[in-house]
Amino acid sequence: LATSAAASVAAVLPYRGWQRRIPAAPAAALRGGFAGGAFSRGRCAVCSRGCSSSRVPLRALLAKETRKARDASNDVLFGVVAVELLLAHDRLDEEVMRAFERAIYEPVMQRLRIYCDSTTPEARSPKMGWRLHDRVLEKQYSLSHRFTELAGAALGMLQPGAPALAAARLAGRRAQVQVGVEAIVDPVSSSLLAWSAHSVWIGRGDGPPADVCRGRVIAYPTEKPGASDFMQAVFVEHDRSLHAERMALLALGDAIKRKGGRLHPDAEVRGATICYASHTPCISCLSCFCQFTRALPHVKLFFYFDTWSESKHWVDYSSLREKDLDLGEDDDDDLADADA
Repeated sequence: LATSAAASVAAVLPYRGWQRRIPAAPAAALRGGFAGGAFSRGRCAVCSRGCSSSRVPLRALLAKETRKARDASNDVLFGVVAVELLLAHDRLDEEVMRAFERAIYEPVMQRLRIYCDSTTPEARSPKMGWRLHDRVLEKQYSLSHRFTELAGAALGMLQPGAPALAAARLAGRRAQVQVGVEAIVDPVSSSLLAWSAHSVWIGRGDGPPADVCRGRVIAYPTEKPGASDFMQAVFVEHDRSLHAERMALLALGDAIKRKGGRLHPDAEVRGATICYASHTPCISCLSCFCQFTRALPHVKLFFYFDTWSESKHWVDYSSLREKDLDLGEDDDDDLADADA
């Protein structure tokens, strides 16, 4: 709070003539300086009196604090990248895994559990907005596929046996081929698909469900949806509000409202939904899963996912054409066996 306030002051006050001494502990000095009125012309940020200490511009002090915060965020980001590389080469040892759990996974899980809690004031009276501001979640774009699975299990969002996974994969991979997704090394959000299915009941009674979807593919939208009090995306490096997983859950929310239901913990809405992603859900999508559970605690949410390295192989194979391969009869038979 003190750093934010100092940044606001620096943006308003003219730079020339406003100088301060670098304290031994900048953050503590900022807090003490604002509390004691130290930030006045010619006074020390530590003792609130004029002194003969060396002085530096206030903006330099703030820039140093900004660099420290950015470096800390980069450390977390590099940690996620390192774990993903170690997992890809089967080199993640127990010591590194435990260190990642303590430094990154456990703080994130604390925040995600809060967003799952339907008894909090935020759940009872949600606010309209475009973005979920959370300093812990904003530090990393993902938990890696291994720790995303662990998070899903800890949150009760992994369905035992994953009975719909085969249908979800088939539909998603067919859609990837139909729209011409390219098998690039690193995926882009606009090329990633989601698949969802649901059955929901609204109101009391044991009659047929109010809305049923046996499976549909959700793609990256062409237009950004409006502000929401249902699910808000986390901004990490870029806008993630258009991710297909969030679009699938927003579509379910719209279907519930069309049938007369409310997106609120007290609403009489129950059922289950499954969301499949062709790539590991990012930190924003994980938070959306939790926000969905908070708003609709009686609608059980499960999610499945593949990694992009798995999904893109299907795009690679689908791009093969007979005219490019000069196939003979034996090769045709081989490909037919592979298709089967």
